[in-house]
Amino acid sequence: MSNPPKGLLAIWNDFDPGRLLEYEHWHTLEHVPERVWVPGMVCGRRYRAVGQSVPRYLTLYELEALDVLERAEYVDLVVRPTPWSASMRPSFSNFQRQPCEILADSGVGNGGKLAVIRTNCATSLSPAALRSFADNLLARPSDQCVVRVRVGQVTSRGPQALVNHAMIAEGIEYLWAIESVESASADLEVGFEEAGKQAGVDARIHYVGVFEFLTQIDHMSVKAENRPPPRLDLMKQFAG
Repeated sequence: MSNPPKGLLAIWNDFDPGRLLEYEHWHTLEHVPERVWVPGMVCGRRYRAVGQSVPRYLTLYELEALDVLERAEYVDLVVRPTPWSASMRPSFSNFQRQPCEILADSGVGNGGKLAVIRTNCATSLSPAALRSFADNLLARPSDQCVVRVRVGQVTSRGPQALVNHAMIAEGIEYLWAIESVESASADLEVGFEEAGKQAGVDARIHYVGVFEFLTQIDHMSVKAENRPPPRLDLMKQFAG
């Protein structure tokens, strides 16, 4: 891909503790690969919460553009779920889906840990201000060793299978994806606020979550002409 991704799709959720082993197999081996198969999807990464962060799971999809979420292939996956997906949906809890337009991307690569901060502002922030904010976070020495910061403005795009657990915060919401080597240090929020002040940005934090990387699926690894077949072979092993 010649151009960097222009969109992110962040999805948080918890799941029925009695079905977690099945969830790990379904989500890793059927669900994420079929989503990433959609043309315009770049990759999908699965994360699990560190410490007390809730919900427990986060999936982060990179998109060439947000209109990928309105493609016929993506809509078909949502409205015509596989038998396994249909059986799993009732076991979700604390579901939250947030598409984001990437406005700033500072640093390179990805880390084994990911801090996600959600903020809301009364007015929109310029890409230049957000880039300055991200640069300040990247340059700040910390126990985390931050390697990359991306900022996306939350929007509403495409269909979704489940209703969001929480209402979107008032004002304009931004999502900060902070890639690092280590888990968030105790001064994460303090450092975030300091970086914002240096950039002249007043962003009110209303969510902080810290996650560890689990798996990644790239579009090129599942690219095909037709929708991937359902994993009925695995589903049957968890039946009964």
